[in-house]
Amino acid sequence: MDFKGVQTLIGLMADTMRGSKEAAETFAELIKRPTNYEELVAWIRRFVPMGGNPLRPELLGQQIEDTARVLGFVPRSRYVDLLEQNEILKNKLADAEKTITRLQAMVGTAGNEGAAKKLLDGLTATVDNTLRIQADLVRSIADAFKKPSAEEVKKAEQEKAARQKEKDEAAG
Repeated sequence: MDFKGVQTLIGLMADTMRGSKEAAETFAELIKRPTNYEELVAWIRRFVPMGGNPLRPELLGQQIEDTARVLGFVPRSRYVDLLEQNEILKNKLADAEKTITRLQAMVGTAGNEGAAKKLLDGLTATVDNTLRIQADLVRSIADAFKKPSAEEVKKAEQEKAARQKEKDEAAG
């Protein structure tokens, strides 16, 4: 990079700020955008710091890039590369935010282990109690529809006969 060109540019800006009409006109020409090749060549000959080197086609691209960089411009290829990197970084950021949210949710539940265990123990006791009650109910229903054994039938008939005998004696 030719720093004489930068010094010249800064000197031109300083002269323009001091009110020099010639510097202001030169600065206005400097920021004017060439519209064809001849204007570009004339603009380059006037403003691109060459260090005494004649304008050579093989150096033209580099000289234009150097001048643009001094003026604060970025080549389009660099701009496109930066846009792509920006998209990649946005995607990484979104993924990181999702991970952070997921981890925060996990930490939120991890901090309440005591309460979670107490709740789980309560639910387990409730489920066990419900299963015990259901088993008792099924057992009682099965007992109600179960065919009595011969012994149970004989005992029930004896009890019935004894009650009938007591009734008859009381009536008689």
